[in-house]
Amino acid sequence: MQSKRLIIWYLFFLCLWVFIGYVYGIMQLLSSTLAIFSYSIIWFILHRIWKKLRSKTAYSFWEFFSIFLYKAAFYSSLLVLLVWSFVVYQNFISPAKMPQYTITNWKQTIIFQAMSHIASQEFYDWVEKDIRSNKKDGYVLYYEWVLPGSEKNNKDFNTALWIQFDQNIYDNFSKLYWVEAQDNNQFIWLVNNLDYNIDLSLDRVMDIYNKRINSQWINSWEEDTKKSSKVYDMNTQVLDTLSELWERELLVLRYINQSILNFIIKHEYLRNAIIEKVANKDIFSVILDDRNLHLVKEIRAREDEKIFITYGLMHFSWVLELLQKKDENWKIISTKYSDVIHQDY
Repeated sequence: MQSKRLIIWYLFFLCLWVFIGYVYGIMQLLSSTLAIFSYSIIWFILHRIWKKLRSKTAYSFWEFFSIFLYKAAFYSSLLVLLVWSFVVYQNFISPAKMPQYTITNWKQTIIFQAMSHIASQEFYDWVEKDIRSNKKDGYVLYYEWVLPGSEKNNKDFNTALWIQFDQNIYDNFSKLYWVEAQDNNQFIWLVNNLDYNIDLSLDRVMDIYNKRINSQWINSWEEDTKKSSKVYDMNTQVLDTLSELWERELLVLRYINQSILNFIIKHEYLRNAIIEKVANKDIFSVILDDRNLHLVKEIRAREDEKIFITYGLMHFSWVLELLQKKDENWKIISTKYSDVIHQDY
């Protein structure tokens, strides 16, 4: 029975080794093999010391190595099972779906299409088709698009965001997820030219941010921390990662990344927690709250009866809440969904 169990785990290792060699190459295979032997020696030495302290008979190295391989195979298989169960569930069984809400106060009707800055092209094509259809039915398009600001404000925005943000970041980032970056040009000037950029410029974003920071009481430690915060060059990091990986490695990474993206999109509390614990809350307050307020003001001021809005997923609940504060008649009358990432390739 013992020998049969060992044979099963040895076969597991053989499959794992073939997978590592196929995906990551011979050097990674040799490195993994060396790591197994190195750790087995370290644990064997600890085993001998422990048995000697307790005056008990220790295993020979090969007896210990056989047990070590069994346990290493068991825990490795458990880890592989957990990771790929997560990947399969998120990507194939329960992928994230982007909502499209239709809301009305019986005077104005709004179709709010929640957007993701990176997604499958099929998702963007679905949005484009819907915009065309609804504009033929008399809808106008409101879309988000933060226009670049002055050189100083662009630099200050990166510092506040703690990320070196440039126009290519979503294009490069999308390559790690096997998706496409959102291109607003795909959605404007369809059917007619009734398209309006309802957003704050970057200069306006920084103006609001700076006024908010200056009006707040911030202790010296927090202020020094923000001023000395290092700006993370994510774009360069992504390009470096892409250049270091070969095709099969990138394929595995993409499926894992897609599962994480699906998971984050599906869980609002997680997105909020990331902003709360990791990000600069002051700049995100402007990016979310003040842009929401601006959008709602424009909806009320323009008084278009039929509006199709393309805005980020995190904006909808607050936009609806702001509308309802002014008019409690605003209600969701229908919702439909589309997969963010399509697995048909």
